[in-house]
Amino acid sequence: VAESKPNQVKFLYGIDEDTTSVDFSERGLGPADAVLIAFDLRVNATVTKLDCNDNNFGDEGAHHIAEALKVNATVTKLDLSYNDLTSSKDLLQEAWGDEESGFLILDD
Repeated sequence: VAESKPNQVKFLYGIDEDTTSVDFSERGLGPADAVLIAFDLRVNATVTKLDCNDNNFGDEGAHHIAEALKVNATVTKLDLSYNDLTSSKDLLQEAWGDEESGFLILDD
């Protein structure tokens, strides 16, 4: 049985504690996957770039990502293009805050 370090954070979706760029693009991920990624974003302080383009998050999954962005101050680049987003675009922009702090890519 492997022992974990006492202060080591366990991430649900496999994002390593010291990772700065994560690519989950083109994996057929859905809203449930977005929930797990969002949880990881809430406790991760190293990820600056998150690429989740060309999945199936839809508005439900994007909502979870938006809520995580409200407490995550390190993500500066996010790609959610080609995820069938409609009503969640405003929520994501609101969660993101100042456009000067980074950029958000949404469906065309």
